[in-house]
Amino acid sequence: MGVLKINCHCDESQMDTIIGHIADYLYQTDRYTLGDIDEEIADMRVCVDFEVFMDTIRLKSAEVQDSDWETLYEDSAVLTSRLQSLLRDFNSDRCEAIRQARQIRRDQLNSLGIYPIVKY
Repeated sequence: MGVLKINCHCDESQMDTIIGHIADYLYQTDRYTLGDIDEEIADMRVCVDFEVFMDTIRLKSAEVQDSDWETLYEDSAVLTSRLQSLLRDFNSDRCEAIRQARQIRRDQLNSLGIYPIVKY
């Protein structure tokens, strides 16, 4: 099965810069104050809308636009695909960090002779 050729306006380094910028934003922002992104990144206008649902960040929409604010559909599809993967990893990492923090706290309490009720 052959690979589908997508003719994007952005080159790979521009797309990597866009994804890196969005990843930095996600890791530096509290999920309760998470806003949408609408700015120029790597000489492209990028519009990304997020939603937080039950402590999980989801992607509502992602668009890459040219200088005339026309949507570049192929670039937007690539961005959406890469952001879906980024958010899946981000949410998974966050859940794992919370699980580990709870285990550390439980171990600390156990070492003090306090045995917390474990809720599952």
